[in-house]
Amino acid sequence: MVPVPGLLAAHGLLGRRPLAELLDPAVRLARDGFAIGRDLTRAVADHWERTEGGAPEFAAVFLPSGRPPERGSLLVQPDLAVTLETIARDGVAPFRTGPIVDVMCATAQADGGFLEPEDLDHDGVTAGAPEQEAFGSATVYGPSRETSGAGVLFSALGHLETSRLDRDRGREYVSELARALRLAWKERTRAARAALSSQHTTHLCAADADGGLASLTLTHGHRRFGSGLVAPGTGIVLNSGINLFAPTASGPLAVTNMTPIVVEEGNGDRHAIGSVGGPRIPGIVLCAVVDLVHYGASIADAIAAPRLAVRPADGALEAESELLALLDAGETGLPLVAATSFGTTCGITITSAGAIPGPDHRFEYGLARA
Repeated sequence: MVPVPGLLAAHGLLGRRPLAELLDPAVRLARDGFAIGRDLTRAVADHWERTEGGAPEFAAVFLPSGRPPERGSLLVQPDLAVTLETIARDGVAPFRTGPIVDVMCATAQADGGFLEPEDLDHDGVTAGAPEQEAFGSATVYGPSRETSGAGVLFSALGHLETSRLDRDRGREYVSELARALRLAWKERTRAARAALSSQHTTHLCAADADGGLASLTLTHGHRRFGSGLVAPGTGIVLNSGINLFAPTASGPLAVTNMTPIVVEEGNGDRHAIGSVGGPRIPGIVLCAVVDLVHYGASIADAIAAPRLAVRPADGALEAESELLALLDAGETGLPLVAATSFGTTCGITITSAGAIPGPDHRFEYGLARA
């Protein structure tokens, strides 16, 4: 729930519908419950095995029978429903000071943390123009180069020599994207030490009837359920992203791998794209941008296409099997790693004919229409 102030600030700047109306579906899902899918079932089971059941408040919500729930069973979160109704009614104030803040801080402190009420009682939200990078006939917009994965993506796009890309997305495609990503990661790791291990993020894309696009990535921190702590009476699962604020060359700013972007092509088509996957995110998004702009792929085909990334620590090329089969270690002199999961990616394209969703069929996904 730490992103609450930022999301409410965005709503204040750009929102058109009342906040209560926007939150109502989430309130109903929390209060009445929803059927747990495959991926959430696996995540809860993994947490249960790793933590031997987890913290009591977490277990009360996600393990009501004392064991991981079965796929298709109902997850009901009445405390979270009340918290969401509080946000709808009172806005950001309850996350600045008051009972919700107090119980979140007490929960963190009881587990050895050091979160204090004064840490939340300030306005740390800023809004500004996106940064951008030209690529072919398109312009790519994203968050701060200095503190997000967009810095790696933009640098890689700048290093790419499109004349080296073959027609069929073959060996030269893999080699050139890997070369550009290695150069980009060298620049990033010289400038700042991003948190390179966290792979537990969430991404969504949205479009409105007037052509507005949103691309939003959030992190849980080190694990799927962040800290694994639930603030009693709130339903709030506390994340564990405080490590992102470790001192770096960027000063006190958090440095992440998150790369939510919007691409505007010369023909007027626009795409919102983003992914989860920790340090693999910039590579995943780079593949999608190259496919969309250079190869003219649809958003669905760009997301379905095999992916690659470069591991920052040692420059190893990580790729899905279809791409990895095109190379051998002798060609690069660097490790080649078969990646079994690159994390969920999603996107939306807006053309003159309307909006086109781009879900990731490798994973469970959701499409919603208001």
